[in-house]
Amino acid sequence: MKVSILDDYFDTLRTLKCFGKLAGHDVTIWNDHVQDVDTLAQRLRDTEALVLIRERTQIRTPLLERLPKLRLI
Repeated sequence: MKVSILDDYFDTLRTLKCFGKLAGHDVTIWNDHVQDVDTLAQRLRDTEALVLIRERTQIRTPLLERLPKLRLI
């Protein structure tokens, strides 16, 4: 499964024990904050599961409509 994780500013998720549960999945971690819908749609275009660890990125209808592969948030 293609997994994207947003807003891991300090790049610490990889150091957490629970990160091992994603072994075998194609994981992309984004360390910056982006709110532009066009940029997010481009970054997340192949994402099937989206992990939100911060409350900064707004996931709204205009973005969701552009993510046809997304199955889980």
